[in-house]
Amino acid sequence: RSAIKQFLFVSAGMALVPSCLLDKSKPAVELKNFKISADQEILLAELSEAIIPKTTTPGAKDIQAHRFALKMMDDCRTKE
Repeated sequence: RSAIKQFLFVSAGMALVPSCLLDKSKPAVELKNFKISADQEILLAELSEAIIPKTTTPGAKDIQAHRFALKMMDDCRTKE
């Protein structure tokens, strides 16, 4: 029983580790028509938070408005 329990813990850990190792250099949104870096996405998040700050209601970063804006720009633009 002990060996089976340890095997289950190890296999569950092996399944969860790859999902915890995120690549911080890539943006969170995958875009087709233009490329941005993770630093540029963070900058856009900070700018959107300055426009729509958190008060008694959620701010722009809380609702991920920057990701929505990036996705809309990607959907509405061509590569040219």
